[in-house]
Amino acid sequence: MEFEFIIPQKNSDLLEAGTGNSFCVTKVYNEKECFEKLRLARLALTEHGIPYIFDYFETFFSITELAKDLQKQQIFRATDLLYKSIDKLGQELAETLQNTNLSQDERSLNLNALKMLIYAQITLMKKIDKDVFAYTEGKGKSKKQTAEDMDHIQWEERRYKSLLQLFNIIQLPLENLWQPPVPEENFVNLIADIAYRSLEHPTIKDKNVGDTSIQILGTLLKRYNHSMVFPVRIFEILKSCEMAIPSICQGMVVLYEQYGMQTIFKVMVEQVLEGLDDSADAMTIKNISQFFTELGSIAPVLLMPFIRDIASDVLSLESYQLRICILTLMSEIICTELTGENLVQDHKDIRNEYLEHIYYHIHDVNAHVRSKALALWTHMKSVDAVPVIWLSPIMKVVASRLEDKSALVRKNAIHLMTSFLERNPFASKLSIEELEARYNEKIKELSDFRNKMIEESNKVDEVNTKCEELIKDMHEHIIRCITLSSIEDEGIRAEDCAQLYSDFDKILEDKNYKRLALLVRKAEELNGNWETIKGFEQEEALLYFAMLLKSYFLLQNNCKDYEEDYKKAENAVRYLEDCLEFSKLLVAAVPKLQNLLMSKTESDSAEAINFFTAAYLFGIKNTEHGLRQMLYLVWATAKEKREPVREAFKHVLWKTDQQGRAHSVKVVYNLMRFIEGLTFSHHIAFEELVREYVLNDDIDNSMIQVMFEIYSKKIENVTSNDSRLALQLLIICSSVKAAITRVNSEVIENIGFGERGQRDPRIFVQTLEFLMNYYADKEDQIYPRMEFDNERVTTVTNCYKIFFHNHKVSNFDDICSRTFQYIYKMCHQPNVISQQIIIEIWDEMRKISDKIIEGEDDKATQDAATQDNGLTQTPFIRPSQNGSLLRVGNMKLPAILLSRFIFMIGYVAMKELIYLDIDIYTNLKYRQELADILKNKKKTNAIANKLNGRKSTLNMSATAAVRKSVLPNQQQNQDEEENNEEDVIGPSAEDAFAEQINTICEHELLFHKDGIFRRFVPLILEVLKYPKRFNNSEIQRSALLALVHFMSVSSEFCQKNMEFLMNIFSHSKDIDIKCNVIIGMSDLTFRFPNIVEPWSAHMYSTLHDENRVLRLTSVRILSHLISHEMILIKGQISDLAMCLVDKDDEIRTSTEVFFKEIAHKSNILYNVLPDIISRLGDPNLNLEEGKYQVIMRYIIGLISKDRQIESLVDKLCYRFKMTEQERQWRDIAFCLSLLSYTEKTIKKLIENIGFFKDKVQIQEVYDLFRYIITSTLKLAKPELKAVVQDFELKLEECLAVNDNPTEQNEHDESNMSIRRPNNTTVSKRAPATAQKGKGKSKKTPAPKSRGTRGRRQQVSSDGSSDSEAENNPRRGRRKQQPVSSESEEEEPVRKGKLAQSNRKKLPPARPTRSGRSKIIEEPTSSDENPSPTDKSSSKRSRN
Repeated sequence: MEFEFIIPQKNSDLLEAGTGNSFCVTKVYNEKECFEKLRLARLALTEHGIPYIFDYFETFFSITELAKDLQKQQIFRATDLLYKSIDKLGQELAETLQNTNLSQDERSLNLNALKMLIYAQITLMKKIDKDVFAYTEGKGKSKKQTAEDMDHIQWEERRYKSLLQLFNIIQLPLENLWQPPVPEENFVNLIADIAYRSLEHPTIKDKNVGDTSIQILGTLLKRYNHSMVFPVRIFEILKSCEMAIPSICQGMVVLYEQYGMQTIFKVMVEQVLEGLDDSADAMTIKNISQFFTELGSIAPVLLMPFIRDIASDVLSLESYQLRICILTLMSEIICTELTGENLVQDHKDIRNEYLEHIYYHIHDVNAHVRSKALALWTHMKSVDAVPVIWLSPIMKVVASRLEDKSALVRKNAIHLMTSFLERNPFASKLSIEELEARYNEKIKELSDFRNKMIEESNKVDEVNTKCEELIKDMHEHIIRCITLSSIEDEGIRAEDCAQLYSDFDKILEDKNYKRLALLVRKAEELNGNWETIKGFEQEEALLYFAMLLKSYFLLQNNCKDYEEDYKKAENAVRYLEDCLEFSKLLVAAVPKLQNLLMSKTESDSAEAINFFTAAYLFGIKNTEHGLRQMLYLVWATAKEKREPVREAFKHVLWKTDQQGRAHSVKVVYNLMRFIEGLTFSHHIAFEELVREYVLNDDIDNSMIQVMFEIYSKKIENVTSNDSRLALQLLIICSSVKAAITRVNSEVIENIGFGERGQRDPRIFVQTLEFLMNYYADKEDQIYPRMEFDNERVTTVTNCYKIFFHNHKVSNFDDICSRTFQYIYKMCHQPNVISQQIIIEIWDEMRKISDKIIEGEDDKATQDAATQDNGLTQTPFIRPSQNGSLLRVGNMKLPAILLSRFIFMIGYVAMKELIYLDIDIYTNLKYRQELADILKNKKKTNAIANKLNGRKSTLNMSATAAVRKSVLPNQQQNQDEEENNEEDVIGPSAEDAFAEQINTICEHELLFHKDGIFRRFVPLILEVLKYPKRFNNSEIQRSALLALVHFMSVSSEFCQKNMEFLMNIFSHSKDIDIKCNVIIGMSDLTFRFPNIVEPWSAHMYSTLHDENRVLRLTSVRILSHLISHEMILIKGQISDLAMCLVDKDDEIRTSTEVFFKEIAHKSNILYNVLPDIISRLGDPNLNLEEGKYQVIMRYIIGLISKDRQIESLVDKLCYRFKMTEQERQWRDIAFCLSLLSYTEKTIKKLIENIGFFKDKVQIQEVYDLFRYIITSTLKLAKPELKAVVQDFELKLEECLAVNDNPTEQNEHDESNMSIRRPNNTTVSKRAPATAQKGKGKSKKTPAPKSRGTRGRRQQVSSDGSSDSEAENNPRRGRRKQQPVSSESEEEEPVRKGKLAQSNRKKLPPARPTRSGRSKIIEEPTSSDENPSPTDKSSSKRSRN
């Protein structure tokens, strides 16, 4: 050849004349010339073959240079021609290279042709990729394909074919074209370059392209000495191209398995580790992590030899992604390569090393790593790759992660505990009681085996001694027996050996040692062992013979080996120990998981629900408490929280191994067992859940039928308790489907009002509840009622009167409340029936009193009090059975009778109020509507629309209607004026009804001269005035509740007796009475807020009482009232805040729920927060600093609005100026450190730095400001960082010593007391709000309260504590006379008169549908709203 083609570094190098005979391009053609030259080149290939490239290389060079401007089809023709040329060259080279004796000319010709064609093809491919079909993000997403898209597809197909052609070419022995046979590096790099570029190209998504590129590189590595460049290029690709990672990982496996490249991977790992350090960018770290993770998932065996080196270098880096990557690799290796019982010790050691790494990183500083470590343990447990010895250590550390600040960590921690529980290797039931019982049994069994082994050991020692003596005596006979060549002449037969065991003792006794030795030898011959023994040396044979004799001797003496049994028992004990430890660890974690149930984070709640569902089925101790707490989530607003609860309980209670009726029976019994131990609040929530099951037909008709059968005891082995529980379920189901009551009411009545109901009053009470669901499907209050002479009504009243006089009845409160609820709900004219019952009972009590006074015997008393009503008679109470007799006027009655009667009249008064306020008012409005519609002759559809649209008005009470008419509502008036009079009922009609009912309640119900209640008001007041005379706790509590109920009826009566009620509260020592007063004040606040408001300070005063029940009651009542905006939030809110650190968990939880609730209601919490900070920071309070921090950490954590935080920063900074003590400065700085800072809030700190620049000299204050700086700088944006750094500089300047006396004097003056214009001095510790008022020293009077639909208008904390007189309206009056207890005839407690209020009176609020209030039970977590308050009748508080 006349020239040599040298592969250039870049295309333009060919335009320069090289040295010697190197090839260079002399001319670059234009577009028209390229087209013509390409046509001639195609013809030249056909005529001259491969050498045509020498003449037409410049054509392909020109096309490459002009590719961006040429038409795509012309470029495709060039690529097709090159493909055809290389294909023909490959065919020729395949034949040519078989000849090893090529001439120099042939070698040069073929080598130049190869290099020129390969170079032309590869450079053109790269040019097309770069300029013609450059990849852009988002391209090709359109569904409609354009012509360009089609061209692109064609190019990708051509590109792949070209790569495949290159792979085929390099399979030829191309090295023979070089002399010596070593391909030049430029040629190898040229081919490798297109392979590397293909890995980075978007077409790498095609698996074939990736496989072909890797195979090209594999061939170059194995045959063309490319190993030095490969690791560097691959690492560069990994750093920059994420989509190449899967193909590279697959390529590593191909190189290892198909090409045997075992060392290249080590070099590759070293290259990667060299490029990884803390300075590596985020993209590099992410891609390398993904590479190792992907490779570990498909071929962990490749990484296993290098994982230790990788871990030592990577786990110490700051990048959490790399740590996650390495831990994931270790997990994959454990799951695939290091799992199983047959691991060699080296592999076990490696596995334990990997597990330790994953274990320790559960405590990693980064939450993502902690979360991943927990997830890896879960994954390993799912494939049973976690050794049993690791379970307990993991459970201990996971329990600590349940309180992690990261929600993702907590989620994975709970999920891990659930996974370990569900896949535990111990048992399907992990009840600690059962496990401990089994453990004690196995311990005893192990001890017994130990004792037996000791006994057997002693026995064996004794037998061995005897055996040794026997062997000594038989020594000669044994030697002779061994040396005999045959024993046929000795007379020993095979039949004799069968008797050897049975005759052994007799032979020894006869000392026939010769025969014994011969029999043993004969037995060995028959067993085929003698031939082996004959080969032994004499000493070995003698020893063998002695061991045989010893075994026979031991068998004869019944020596047993207990070693195997002992090991089994020991293993069982060890197994149960692990079981117990595992179960105890789960039990210890239950309280933390209960807290997470109510978390505001949905993942916490969802995972905790899954855990408790599984743990309950496994019998874990205390998990039933978690299930009960789950019930509170039924009230959650988010469906994502409610649905898992519903499914969890369905899984727990519906999961049986039965079918058909047996399944229904099992489910019903599960429901009964669960409902049995529920508290009131849990029961209310479970009722809601059961209703959902009924509506969704999860509780079907077959289950309802089973409930009736259990209640009626038609199923065998049903206890009375089971019967009551079944009826309880029926009550819940019938509240949703009233047809259950209507169809089965007769069956329930016969049992509930019959003999069983009279024996068990609880059945009677539940029967009434069931019957009250008769019209449960009626949304309004309009339904037919029973007349007073109805047989069912007569039966109920007769049963009630019997229970009233039965001293054995313990639940009279329930009987009374349910009876009158039934009467007022189901009967027509319930007031007449109730008054008749009261009169009849009072007459009977008079007769009892007369008999007691006359001194008749008990039998006469019983006869006089018994009525013949066809039911089982219960005797009246005998005085001897019921404690002391009490004198009431001229009557003398048993205490229990008087207590029950007082409770009854109070409850009936409350029901009468509700009946008038709601039922009567609704009925009147309904009748008026019908009359109006019929009068105006509306069309049928109009009547239907009217009846459907009246719900909004019919559901309003008379009290609400009066309030609505009192409140100024201009918009409402305008709307009413726009309506035609005939379209709606005029407001005057509704107002007239409401006013009439309100007048009855206010002035007639308690004050009418013929009213039933007026007769007994003096009795109630007398009982409360003379506690010494009526020295019975039940009577006092009943009288107090009756008084509160009467006060709820009339505002006049309430105002008249309010001070008397507070006097009782102040002087009573009975905690239950105090609690009932607090609860009663809550009811009265909703009815008459203006009357109760001046006395609200009494409720706050109980927050610091020593009694836990009273504190809890006060917290819940105040929380309820404040959250409903029924009382003013005064300065005492700080007393409620102090309950956040109460020693009682339930009080703390209730307080947390309250503050969280008001935090979500407008600005209530924000408004009172400065006052809380001020009062709790008062040095005179002596609040511990730790408790102060706990309180403020919780409350300030609820403030999230940026504007509120900005304002708080201002107020807190100003408090530095108003305080004087170091402790106060620390408290303020701590509060500032709890806030989340933005650019604006940091600027607020800079603006107010003058208030605290001298305070930062105190180390604790300075540290807190430093904490603000460091915490804000984390993940801060550049703008925020700049502001924080500015604040940091100014803070450091404050530390400098101030030598300027002028500034010092100014500083001193700023610390002096601030004087008002009238020279009155204001203490620096006064709150900032005290400075407002434009210099006026006289206090501004509080605004008059104005009712708004029964609610108090919210007053900010700034003026809430200005007047002590407002908090204590009795200040300045004559001192109250305490309740005397010195004599039976003491003077009554003087009732003071209420101060006249200048507030506008509100009409009474709508009463609750109850007689008594109940302490509101709330959920035990602060992260979920409690169940809706049920203002139903409560029990009297009992000790």
